[in-house]
Amino acid sequence: MLASDKLSELAEFESESIFTFDSKQDFFDNIAILAGTEAKIVDYLETNNFKLSAKRRINVFRKPYSQSIQRESIPVTQRMRANGG
Repeated sequence: MLASDKLSELAEFESESIFTFDSKQDFFDNIAILAGTEAKIVDYLETNNFKLSAKRRINVFRKPYSQSIQRESIPVTQRMRANGG
């Protein structure tokens, strides 16, 4: 999306997601892992109280003004119906 010439970036936000698991079984039931990494992951989970954190970057985009003018001139209720809302 960052390289698209059909979108322009409006904002970028930093974020962090925290994932908490009840046990190592809960983790393995919900997360796919690479083969051969189970022992390292179990050590990490036990050391970090079964919590994982992931830093994220959230980018907000929009179509350039000239492309979005036509869409914005359509009444909101008509746009919602067209999108199944």
